[in-house]
Amino acid sequence: MRRIHGVHWAAFIVVLAGAFSGCRSGTYPVYPPLPKTDTTFIIRLNPAHAKYDLKRADGTLVLAGKSGDQYLLNDPSIWNGATSLDLQADIQAPGYRPLKEDIRIDRTKDYDLAFVLQELRMVLEIQTDPAGAEVSEKALGILGITPLVKEISCSGLIRKGLILDPDKDSVAQLLLTFRKDGFKPLDQIVPIDIRQSETRKIAAVLEKK
Repeated sequence: MRRIHGVHWAAFIVVLAGAFSGCRSGTYPVYPPLPKTDTTFIIRLNPAHAKYDLKRADGTLVLAGKSGDQYLLNDPSIWNGATSLDLQADIQAPGYRPLKEDIRIDRTKDYDLAFVLQELRMVLEIQTDPAGAEVSEKALGILGITPLVKEISCSGLIRKGLILDPDKDSVAQLLLTFRKDGFKPLDQIVPIDIRQSETRKIAAVLEKK
């Protein structure tokens, strides 16, 4: 083992190691983690265009959001000194059954929730005099031959363009056309409210040519 001016290498290394060890412990103190003060909140909805209101039990609005948006619930006025909140989510989308869900939020946690809305469907019971007429709708195409029972998706009416602005208008106007050999074609307008799920009875009397 080499010596430096009479100092043995092994002893020199031990002294240096001790010096650096003390430096590290004094320069980098260990602090406890800070308490969590922010709550990240996300609701994912199906359909994706659905929206929701998050309210307190007294009806006070806490948050109005839409699917997939991330919110940071760090405003002290939301919590009022509490560490948890009992809220109700009111979820809606045109053509779907509204959904209400009770949610408890803890300030020390993050939330990524998911809900699926049930699609509203309308049943059309169509009869003609005489029977055996073909029924079609301008946007939906041929529905069938009378007597006829036809189920229609309320959200499908939106996708077909029968309601241009579903946030403002909830009624679609179906233009039914009845055709049968030996009889004059007949047009009939049937209003459909996409906020409801019901059975509509429709009757038409055809006139001979």
